[in-house]
Amino acid sequence: MKVFPGWPEDYVPATLAPTQPPQSLSLRRTSFLGAGLYSVYLGGLLQFNYSAPGPGRAVTLPAVLRWLTTTSAAYTVVANATVPTVCTYPLLSFTAVPMNNLLRQTYACGASQLYDDYSNYATTIYCNATDFSRSVPHRTYTRDASISLARAPKYRGTTATAPSLLLNITRDGGIAVFYIDVASWLGRVSASAGFSVWIYPEKKPDGKHWYWVSFFIDIDGDGKPDREVIYYARGGGYVAVGSYLGFTTKTEVRGTFGVKADRWRQFQLSSIYPSGYLVGVALAVQGKSDADAYWDDVKICPVSYFTNVPYISVTFDGWTSTGVYIDAQTSPSTPPSLVTEVDASDATGTPSADYGYASAIYNITMWAQYMNRPWPVPAYGTSISVWGRYVRDAGDAQNNVAYLSIGVDTNGDGQVDKEYIIYRYDTAGGSGVIISMYFDDPNTGDPVVVCTVSNAGVCTPADPRFVVVNAGSMASGNNYQWSYTLYEQGAVLAVALVAVDATGYRDGAADDFWVYWDDLTIEYSACPPPTGWNAAGSYVWQSNNYLLVTGSATAYMPLITAPTRALTYVANFTGVGTYAVFDSSLGVIFGVSASGSLFTALCGGGSTPLGSLPAARYVELRPLSNFGDIIIRDQYGAILARYGCRYTTTPQYVGFRGGLLRVYLVEAWG
Repeated sequence: MKVFPGWPEDYVPATLAPTQPPQSLSLRRTSFLGAGLYSVYLGGLLQFNYSAPGPGRAVTLPAVLRWLTTTSAAYTVVANATVPTVCTYPLLSFTAVPMNNLLRQTYACGASQLYDDYSNYATTIYCNATDFSRSVPHRTYTRDASISLARAPKYRGTTATAPSLLLNITRDGGIAVFYIDVASWLGRVSASAGFSVWIYPEKKPDGKHWYWVSFFIDIDGDGKPDREVIYYARGGGYVAVGSYLGFTTKTEVRGTFGVKADRWRQFQLSSIYPSGYLVGVALAVQGKSDADAYWDDVKICPVSYFTNVPYISVTFDGWTSTGVYIDAQTSPSTPPSLVTEVDASDATGTPSADYGYASAIYNITMWAQYMNRPWPVPAYGTSISVWGRYVRDAGDAQNNVAYLSIGVDTNGDGQVDKEYIIYRYDTAGGSGVIISMYFDDPNTGDPVVVCTVSNAGVCTPADPRFVVVNAGSMASGNNYQWSYTLYEQGAVLAVALVAVDATGYRDGAADDFWVYWDDLTIEYSACPPPTGWNAAGSYVWQSNNYLLVTGSATAYMPLITAPTRALTYVANFTGVGTYAVFDSSLGVIFGVSASGSLFTALCGGGSTPLGSLPAARYVELRPLSNFGDIIIRDQYGAILARYGCRYTTTPQYVGFRGGLLRVYLVEAWG
């Protein structure tokens, strides 16, 4: 028998049956060659061991034969059987041969860092603008609609100037398109330019009221549009309008923006498209006869703050001065800094309706690629920190919150499923509000309101997608750090720096507050899986001193069959997930599922609880001849639990499936 060197082995090689019942039997050792510890039992009674040759007491047959051994060397032991008063004859010969180590893997991966001190961004900006008081090169398309200049309804002293462009649907199903010929107006403009426009729809976007902006991009440089890139108001829809304008273009829907009925809202992009040239912009409305919208203050900015960093997007919604920009004078450390300036959008006193916000959102995977760092970034063990200087206007009502938002994909589908929010508050003047950077309300298209923040700084979200961490209060003129270390499955997809003003507004900088962000740092460990491992799904890394298997991923390697077949696979791991022998389709043949110290044996589609085993250190899987042997051992190799099951499917792989598993050791012996 092949045995694991140095660890206790426990075998039941046979059940002895009587030749003529009733019959009893005892065993006595007759010879022993080699070195090792062993004990042999019959029917639960000791017959002989390494220090006593026996014989043991006679046992009535049938009886189970049990062999226990611990050895690092080969040995052979021979025993005779005695039937009392009848005969003695040679019966047993046990040979123990220690297995050889065929594979031993531990894991190591160093630290990586993403860092931004905002020293490489433009500090000036110029834009070309039209408020429709003067004509720009354009063309139109209408069906059951009209386009005109009109004085828009004012909303709390909006900055949109008169006249505004009115796209008016006159009959249900109509469409109105106003196309600005950017090439004729401004010449050759990079598609990476920034863009903004104000819109005042008379009805909220839904299945019958659509508002959108189409950008026409020249990809190949021939001056003709090749691609229609569409952003549409959340809650509604869109149609490609290139053919209405005489273009032959491919359509790409790139995102959405938020609007509210009977309110001015700004749609803004820090960068329209990563390649090509901007040929034109179409403002469009379609739907029922009341699907009308005013548009104003179109800006195209060939040089913007974030033109050279496609991994940052800027979102904001608030009163006139709300926005995100670079400041070369003020910083919590060394200027320049990234500024989020915000003023609320209304003053009804209801934070969930009045808030204004400004945010800079990092696409972390794109940032890592751009900086030539490992990607994606694991959510487990990653530390994120940023410094900020908080300043508020003397007239500000003190209902302010600033936070670091971390978007995590926990299940491997490439989308943010969970948002960690580390917030500071200044709410002496009333409740603050925290909104999501990654989840929108399906009914309004606005960001989901995570919670209101009380005067005492308490935020209690009801939605399990949000984890909020109170980092403390903040006072104007002081510097603070926002920091957090994640212990979550999956990958970090996004990080946002956010400021939210809950209620109250005034023109200009009055009633505003500012956060000057600097020294954003992300520390993590991510390396590819070692040679020989394959991954199905996301996400698998070597990270620090372990193999990290999370989300929906399976990390697996082929069973070792040549030149010697591996008889047992030993793993040391912690966390939540499955360690198993798989078939060719990565179906579980046998194995264990673990959740902390709780273990469950798996066999095909069945499962058997093994209980809580806090002393567990190693799990062995033995794919024997159509039999799966599962052994859980402590740090000394002592057996804590064992389970076996028969199978008919051919084993192909051994490996791990997350959850969240940290694997420290994998060995194969045979």
